[in-house]
Amino acid sequence: MESKDPSQVLFDAFAEEGHENVSLDFALSEVDRITRWVGAHALEEALNVKLADQDIEEAQTAGDLVELASRS
Repeated sequence: MESKDPSQVLFDAFAEEGHENVSLDFALSEVDRITRWVGAHALEEALNVKLADQDIEEAQTAGDLVELASRS
């Protein structure tokens, strides 16, 4: 089974929502709630993890979401 880079999974999900050139320090305040949840869901699916809703809401940057998914 191919290992997926969590950062790239999130960047790809955001790109599909119209946010190109996202980096780990990208502020999630720059996207709407739906885009935030699309990114979180992409991470959950790719890494076979479940993120807590509160943690998703409290994440400040793209890197925060990646870190949450990576340690779940």
